Amino acid sequence: MDESKKIPETAEKARELTANEEISEAHQTHQAPGAKTKYKARHAAKRSGPGVKFVVSAIIIFVLLCVIGFGGYKLWVWYTDNQNSGNQKNEARSHVTVATQPQKIEGAEKEVAMYDVDFDGLKEMNNDTVAWLKVEGTEIEYPVVQASDNSYYLDHSYDGSWNSTGWVFADYRNAVDGTDKNLIIYGHNRKDKSMFGSLHDAFNEEWQENEDNRYIVLATDNEYGIYEVFSLYSIPVEDYYITTSFDSDEEFGEFAETLKNRSVYDFGVDVSGSDHILTLSTCSNMDAHRAVLHAKKVFAKDTSK
Repeated sequence: MDESKKIPETAEKARELTANEEISEAHQTHQAPGAKTKYKARHAAKRSGPGVKFVVSAIIIFVLLCVIGFGGYKLWVWYTDNQNSGNQKNEARSHVTVATQPQKIEGAEKEVAMYDVDFDGLKEMNNDTVAWLKVEGTEIEYPVVQASDNSYYLDHSYDGSWNSTGWVFADYRNAVDGTDKNLIIYGHNRKDKSMFGSLHDAFNEEWQENEDNRYIVLATDNEYGIYEVFSLYSIPVEDYYITTSFDSDEEFGEFAETLKNRSVYDFGVDVSGSDHILTLSTCSNMDAHRAVLHAKKVFAKDTSK
């Protein structure tokens, strides 16, 4: 007999035998042919169902616990960082006292509080200290530090420890001695209004119309300066307003006039090429913008030893 014909016949007989056995089982259990196979498939699905659901539920719970745990950790860091920086601010303020006599501002019927600043004591806390800053009508009252770049004090506190609050610092390009035309100071926009968080209060109409809020004290080792606010605005991130080098007074005058024209409020203060200005800058609108305040120097006293 031809072997090639024999093999298919054998396979066919095997299929017939399997089918007959299935029909026989079906008769015994009163099931239709093929029902047992379908039953086994359904039964297997039922057995695997609860196991899969348990694994999926366990994964979801694990992810949720991770999210909650991470959120709790971030909240704890935020709280402890704020507490630590607040303690350092209070310690630094112990080296500053209000002077008995306020300073009369020439050309304005206004007296501005004066402060006696113990720079030796502040520099014992941090040798990077270059100034003391006080902005009326806000909670900004800090020693100002300066590093070799503009990154270090973004995440380091006054004592040099890592801290998400950072600290108030001067642009590393500036000479903080009263000679630079545009002295720039940065600080984080903190929700608890620490650092430069309260600078946003200046955008309130009530703040703008209160003339007591228009003066800023910036004391350094060699100069005690008072600045008058002339511009306030929010702008997408740019480098123009933090320019520190100018070829002439004429160029600086055009620069200062541009800054004045950006202001959301007319403070009625003129600026010229002979002025020296202070720029305060903080982040705004999820770090996509900068809230900026400019003030020009209206009083200077030599305090060098």
